[in-house]
Amino acid sequence: MALPGCWDGPLFDWFLDRFAMLDWTIPAGHFAPGLPPRDMRPRTLLRFLLEDADYAQRDEIWAAVITGARRPGTAEAYRILSIGLAARGLRGSRKRVPVAHRDEAEDVDHDLVLGFLRRLETIDVGVTNLGLRLIDSGVTHAKSRQRSRLRPTASELDPAGSDVPEDDIATMFNAVLTELATAGRPLAEQDVKLLTLTGFDGLSIKDAAQRLGIGVQAAYKRHQRAHARIREHLAARDQEPATAVRDARASVAAEGSSTRRTVPIPDRPRSTRRSTPRARTATPDHDQPAAHPESGPTTRAPGHPSDRQR
Repeated sequence: MALPGCWDGPLFDWFLDRFAMLDWTIPAGHFAPGLPPRDMRPRTLLRFLLEDADYAQRDEIWAAVITGARRPGTAEAYRILSIGLAARGLRGSRKRVPVAHRDEAEDVDHDLVLGFLRRLETIDVGVTNLGLRLIDSGVTHAKSRQRSRLRPTASELDPAGSDVPEDDIATMFNAVLTELATAGRPLAEQDVKLLTLTGFDGLSIKDAAQRLGIGVQAAYKRHQRAHARIREHLAARDQEPATAVRDARASVAAEGSSTRRTVPIPDRPRSTRRSTPRARTATPDHDQPAAHPESGPTTRAPGHPSDRQR
């Protein structure tokens, strides 16, 4: 990129400093009548765009920058200008892209810019919120690339199929919709249209609500609920391998325990003692004292009738 100097590290750690050194002059009224209101350098235009311009003026400036980026003679300069105008928003969007390590910030910045520039070539300059739409496109692309890094590539799974193209985000979105429908929790058709208009066509929620004929607040709520359901589904899907391992271990343990022989627990013996002693049955030896169950044999007293009979 034709920027003064050079800097190592993630792009947005140094881009704005280099961008501020550009000494181009953008004549007054170059983009549209009264825009810019006076001759400006790129850093001054950035300040005007962020602090002084209203929404309509921002869209006019962005439409002119996008148009210049599509012309062969001015493409390089206007692409640098467009990235400079969106740099703060793109840098702030880093936190929206989950990373496993801080070292991945450089890759994330690259993906943010790549998604931004791709959308720069196709976006309709007649829509509103052009700058925000371009930034959101960069974030969407960066998230998609980050998810693909966390999954094994085609070459890792099958070296012979290494030339298979990667799934784009539309294919991933359709796959998630299919999974939700298969699980018996499909998204409503209105929610799918809303996500498509905002995520792929680049419309704001307000414009998408008008297109679908629903209220803006209702569109915001439907959008949030749909995103929440997709996030919950993806989180649950990511946990499935660990759950499967735990279930397999539990089934093996249960099968092993069922093969072990166990000693049945005997019933507790019923007590033979009674609370009320049963009356003794009269016998010829009723004068003989009763022996205690736990005592030994007793000696008969002298003068017993049996002794006299001898």
